[in-house]
Amino acid sequence: MRLMLVCWWVALLLGQGWASALSDPAGLGDPYFPLMGNSGYDVLHYDIALDVALAERTARAVVTIDLQALTQLDQFHLDFSGPSITSLEVNQQASRYERRGGELVIWPPRPMAAGDRAQVRVAYEGSLQSQHRLSASSFGGGWQHYPTGVYVASQPDGSSSWFPSNDHPQDKATFTFAVRVPVGSLAAANGVLVETRRESEAVTYIWQMAQPMATYLATVNITDFAIVEGRSSGGVPIRNYFPTELAPRLEEIFSVQAAMLDFYESLIAPYPFDAYGAVVARASFGFALETQTLSLFPRDVARMPIPDVENIIAHEMVHQWFGNSVSVRHWRDIWLNEGFATYFAALWVEHTKGQEAFQRLMQNYYAIASQPGHERRGTPIGDPGADQLFNTLVYVRGACALHALRLLVGDADFFRAIRDYYQAYAYGNASISDFIASVEHKTGRNLQDFFRQWLYETRMPPARF
Repeated sequence: MRLMLVCWWVALLLGQGWASALSDPAGLGDPYFPLMGNSGYDVLHYDIALDVALAERTARAVVTIDLQALTQLDQFHLDFSGPSITSLEVNQQASRYERRGGELVIWPPRPMAAGDRAQVRVAYEGSLQSQHRLSASSFGGGWQHYPTGVYVASQPDGSSSWFPSNDHPQDKATFTFAVRVPVGSLAAANGVLVETRRESEAVTYIWQMAQPMATYLATVNITDFAIVEGRSSGGVPIRNYFPTELAPRLEEIFSVQAAMLDFYESLIAPYPFDAYGAVVARASFGFALETQTLSLFPRDVARMPIPDVENIIAHEMVHQWFGNSVSVRHWRDIWLNEGFATYFAALWVEHTKGQEAFQRLMQNYYAIASQPGHERRGTPIGDPGADQLFNTLVYVRGACALHALRLLVGDADFFRAIRDYYQAYAYGNASISDFIASVEHKTGRNLQDFFRQWLYETRMPPARF
């Protein structure tokens, strides 16, 4: 998820089979957001074609969705609160549909049996307005205009405001983006740029995200970027998109990415995607977001001290493993994203600044999490509530929980357990209980009391950091 800059100093559906949860097509049964996502099918691929008129702040779009039925379907739902639909087809036939708030209900020309595949084509045009229809604990809201361009940040539920989707992390898919923009602008999206089509007055940039991605991690960014490229020693291509006037300063700030990639590959696993990089919008906003393969930052980072920005850069990079490759099963499992990213960003401090600096940082996190006000507010980080997904405690107490686990089981078992957990759930979804079971299996310990105290009680456990 995003790391809020104001807090930079803080720096079982799939397991049981989807068919077990098909009672309500409008929602996947997320405990916090029951209407988020849709049941009955699995999206395989999104093809998102956008013709963007920057001056008018409008777009024409055609989204083609390849999906497979998981049960018999007479109708199915997509999440979509975007502009007016001009046509809708299923398997190249015009199909009946209705819009019910943020739900798009579709009747295919013929009922679908379990295992049937379909191609849904939705054309629409108008203004793409940012919004979150279900969550008050959110930033971004989807498609965001600023005077010279666009950025997209959608956690947790803003994606349905700009493209029809099954908008829940449980239904990951591959993506293609074809973004047509006026000459003079550049469009950066997730994955790898595979083709550029030039016309006299417009350019179309085609991006391919070949590994599965949750919908909230999809991003499109448009302005007159400067492209800064590189490669880690481990061979990961790096491509950064910076506002032209900030490029020299940002190139210096983000030069640490290659070394960070090598470090996290040594701790966790090979980088899970085809490329990495950052995009910096020419806009100010109070967060950064781990949009898959291309983490999003505001222009404000160009004015921050480099050591401070490093924490944010590390946090968003760690999410590529924990959050993007291994995604939450339900949104209440958010600690698996934010606690991990905060702690592994602290490990970068240990790696580069030494043990003393690392200990000071962890002691600071522990002090923040131990403040009486936090205990009175009573936010158990293993189940923080829909309106507290990104509470400071999820970050700092979450990092402290992982450090306490490391101290309890020892470095060797701790890092082996983390690697095993990652390998077991890479490119899929995991819950907190999945993580606990994985660590218990690897270490041979009963850790139920440990995790109960750290994740599900409000009082801060005693610890010697």
